[in-house]
Amino acid sequence: MKEMETEMVKYPNKLTKPTKRWIRLRYYPPLLQWQSKKRDQNEILVSQIHEIRLGMNTLGFSLYEKSPALEERAFSVIYLQQGKFKFLNLLAQNQEETLKWVNTLHQLMSLDYQISDFDTWLTRIWDNEHKQFMNVDEITLVFKRLNLNLSKREVKSAFKFSNLGKQGQMCYSDFEKLYKSLRYRPEIAQLFSSLAQDSPLCISFDEFYRFLKRDQRVSWTLERSKEMFGKFSDQNRMSIDHFTAFLMSTRNSIFKKEHLHTHQDMTHPLAHYYINSSHNTYLLGDQVAGYSSVEGYIRALQRGCKCVEIDVWDGPNQMPLVYHGRTLTSKITFKEVMEAIAKYAFCVSQMPLILSIEVRCSAETQNHMAKLMRDILGDMLLAAPLDNVTDPSPWDLRGKILVKANTYRLGDDDEEEPKRRLSPPMMSRSRSRNGSSLTSLIIYLRGVSFKDNLEPGDMISVNDRKIQQLETKLFPELVQSNIVRVYPSLIHFTSSNFDPIHHWLRGTQMVALNFQTDGTCTDTRQSHGSQSSPVQIEW
Repeated sequence: MKEMETEMVKYPNKLTKPTKRWIRLRYYPPLLQWQSKKRDQNEILVSQIHEIRLGMNTLGFSLYEKSPALEERAFSVIYLQQGKFKFLNLLAQNQEETLKWVNTLHQLMSLDYQISDFDTWLTRIWDNEHKQFMNVDEITLVFKRLNLNLSKREVKSAFKFSNLGKQGQMCYSDFEKLYKSLRYRPEIAQLFSSLAQDSPLCISFDEFYRFLKRDQRVSWTLERSKEMFGKFSDQNRMSIDHFTAFLMSTRNSIFKKEHLHTHQDMTHPLAHYYINSSHNTYLLGDQVAGYSSVEGYIRALQRGCKCVEIDVWDGPNQMPLVYHGRTLTSKITFKEVMEAIAKYAFCVSQMPLILSIEVRCSAETQNHMAKLMRDILGDMLLAAPLDNVTDPSPWDLRGKILVKANTYRLGDDDEEEPKRRLSPPMMSRSRSRNGSSLTSLIIYLRGVSFKDNLEPGDMISVNDRKIQQLETKLFPELVQSNIVRVYPSLIHFTSSNFDPIHHWLRGTQMVALNFQTDGTCTDTRQSHGSQSSPVQIEW
């Protein structure tokens, strides 16, 4: 492959003028480069890229008026840096140039690179600082560029523990030693040592092949094993760094490939499954002053979410707006949300998607919402009951988007708000289907309170503190035919999460978490069964 360099228009992620920039793609190591307004060199390692998105479908582009003529020339590089998602929004000179860049980046993203390429990148990161020595603050920033998110205090502690940088400064060789010590995995070192019988510094192909068959129990052929050894070794020598790279790569995934797709029996009632659920999906930050964006829905749906939350309020001229009411969070339009959902609803699987809508708006706005959903979602929207089906299964509902809304306005996290009935009054699932009101779109999932008379399939939403007050003995019977959704209470205003395991053990079908906050709770959710479909509860 030849290196690429093209002049494109870069759209910023804030309302400032788009500017022309030369975008360069290098292959060794694989990275994107461009200069900022201050002539600083910006770089993205290809391995940091999360997604290449065609069209003007990110926040940076949404700040400007969309044009069909520009849409086919636009694309965005979404990457993870310093623990945060960032966007490089680009407009190429023509559609052919756009496709060339997108296809090349996808090819590079699919390749496995040797660990030596990362060492080259480490050297480049240091050289870009144009310094012989760096202090603690500078080293902390460099670590963040390498996605090693340590605080200044933690870096100071690492300085002291490693006995490096005694004057509070560090040269490159000491920096390299410190970085490798922080990446050191004692359990991998122990495993490597047990395998490396011929030489303590590397393992041979025979030792690697024995490890694959005896420990990993893979069914690879001899040729396939040799090919993999060649990708993760240097001159037929697999060092501990190469071995670590193999263990952490997708080629050594612990998950069975068939489990990445729908593989369970999906013919039981919907209430018999755990459903991957999100809380206040529109927020990218905290619950008080966080940023609202359709990006929240796109990311959640790409991660297999099957229940997204939409808080809808009155906007100007009966325009429904989505935001966290009575806070400083920003606002987005309901139409934008529907357009994103229409595009990404089934990007992971065809299992049904549930829209958990918290209605805080007038009857007129509700009618506008219903019309937007019908117009944008089209046949994907479940607008009438299925023939001869009273308690549908995920399989019955595949490829469909269901609306869940409350029979009263709850206030959700604002527990003091008085209950107000939807207008017009919420009808049961068997009643009126005419008109374009929101009521007519609530087919199988009626949001109710515990005080209401429950019907099979009714949904109950309660926060993680109040759910503890429920009668434990009644819970198993409740979740047999009704769906319970638990969401973070007010104490999680920073968009923190609670441990979902306790709620799963009780049989709670929907444990709604803040997807924008990474950590143990979201990692647990991601590992809970298949991300592509609901997981059946074992009764």
